Amino acid sequence: MSIEIHRTEKPSTVIGTTTDESQFFIANTRTNGLLHKGYLPSVRDAVQEVIDLEVELKSLLGAEGRDHFVKVRNVFVDDKTNNITLYVDYLHDKNVTPFIGDDEIANRLGNGNVDQHGCGRYVEVKTITAYFASESFNEIADTYYK
Repeated sequence: MSIEIHRTEKPSTVIGTTTDESQFFIANTRTNGLLHKGYLPSVRDAVQEVIDLEVELKSLLGAEGRDHFVKVRNVFVDDKTNNITLYVDYLHDKNVTPFIGDDEIANRLGNGNVDQHGCGRYVEVKTITAYFASESFNEIADTYYK
């Protein structure tokens, strides 16, 4: 699965999406300057790891996997220090217990590590309990990006 990056009217902000539209994210910089294309491989790699974790989680859970999502919401690029921070949500239905903890997700996504492109990676995870049977529920709803 590939990730597409789209520029917005603000040079410092891009919108990313996967080709299957399972993940949408906002990426921006600390200095509000142009998100240089040199950072895009690190951003793509980090988002791909979130996608891989969600696929693995759903595979382990089988049919119950429909009650769990791992979504990247924002990627913050510190263009002065070469570091990126992922803001990730773990959503689970209110009728099931969480399968994985925030710390384990952060560790699995390389919190505190340096990637092959020389960028430090930090991960902040938030667990969200939602009522998935609600007609208004969507795992990529605008409310999760605020």
